[in-house]
Amino acid sequence: MLAQASQNPLLPLLLDPIRELLHDLSRRASALPGAPQDALKHHKQILACVQRHDGKTARRAMRDHLASAERWGELASQQADYLNQDAETP
Repeated sequence: MLAQASQNPLLPLLLDPIRELLHDLSRRASALPGAPQDALKHHKQILACVQRHDGKTARRAMRDHLASAERWGELASQQADYLNQDAETP
């Protein structure tokens, strides 16, 4: 949604091919305690910056959000790996 609102024609083109992957990662990370609240905090910060037309701070807020999402994604992947490893152990 923000990609389309950015009026940057390249952004939706870059994100569309990985939309399913991003959605799956988001779904798995959202199952972790604290992740939804953290994402909401970041989303509110980004929205506030956009509403103020503060591009510089919005970029910083988006970078912070992406870094946080990456950390949550890594935790979700580690958890999935751990659960799969347990499932494979006889």
